[in-house]
Amino acid sequence: MNRAPKTRRAVRAAGAAVAALAVLLTTGCGVVGGSDTITVKAYFADSAGLFVGNDVGVLGVTVGKVTSIKPDGDKVLVTMEVDSDQPVPADAGAVVVARSVATDRYVELTPVYHEGDEKLADDATIALDKTQTPVDFDQVLESLNDFATGIGGNAETTKAVQRFIDAGTQALQGRGPLLNQTIHSLANGVDGIATHREDIAATLKSLDVLLTTISANEDTARTFIQQVSQASQLLADERGNFQQALRSLDEAVTTVAKFAVDNRQSIVDSLDGSTTLMKTLLSKQDQLAEILRVMPLALQNLRMIQGDRLPVRIDPLILDPLGGVLQQLCKGLLGPLCSVINGTQPGA
Repeated sequence: MNRAPKTRRAVRAAGAAVAALAVLLTTGCGVVGGSDTITVKAYFADSAGLFVGNDVGVLGVTVGKVTSIKPDGDKVLVTMEVDSDQPVPADAGAVVVARSVATDRYVELTPVYHEGDEKLADDATIALDKTQTPVDFDQVLESLNDFATGIGGNAETTKAVQRFIDAGTQALQGRGPLLNQTIHSLANGVDGIATHREDIAATLKSLDVLLTTISANEDTARTFIQQVSQASQLLADERGNFQQALRSLDEAVTTVAKFAVDNRQSIVDSLDGSTTLMKTLLSKQDQLAEILRVMPLALQNLRMIQGDRLPVRIDPLILDPLGGVLQQLCKGLLGPLCSVINGTQPGA
């Protein structure tokens, strides 16, 4: 009879030990594993419709709760707890989203975290310029009321709106196909721009480089512009002289053209004579080369003889071997030219 109570006491003691061990393990795991949430703070322009306990979400999925809302000067500091297993990018922003027209709102953290992004640290604060709040419904109604009041206005405003509508009706009446074609053409133009967007982007980049270069060389560009302006002013001041010069040039060209027409045959004969002369010179190339080779020495000898007071008279017959060449030179080159100048025909 005594064994049963002892057995029951042993079972109770074992159960208590197991329970204590479970509590110890749970507490220990909690301490070792650390907190399962992180604290995120964000400044908003206002907190209308946002309350403690509202959800914090990513892509509409709840990942935390709002734990505190406190005014801080002209803005509101909202404290949130977010699940630590849901990483948030370090550059994240916060947006108050209204699920409906009612005041049920939650905080959306955006953008979504991607592998490799820097994570938002615990107790980090999101600045006011990275947060947004929805437009209040009363503000929408007030804006609509102002618009309606402005349109309604007085009798003059009403007539102005009516005239505007009537003018639009008259302008578009019967022009539906043309308007449709215009819209399609505009769409095609936009498609064309989209097709060549890379070329357009390259052109804009090149233009940016050009403007940057001009900006970097502003003094040089200003000097160039001033010089161009001065040159333009000079041309404007001297336009009378330029006109006179152009008229004189036109008269000269006309005279030369008339002379060429009137003396075409003489010019042709002169060119033929020049051709004959060149052929003659080429045929006498060796003799001319000999003359050019000997002539400097001969002239030097003459100078030396004259310097020693020994006058020498050259017999003209010495030049007789060159008589044929000189005669052909004079006849072939100078004869037709002189005839043209004197207005006579060759041989007259």
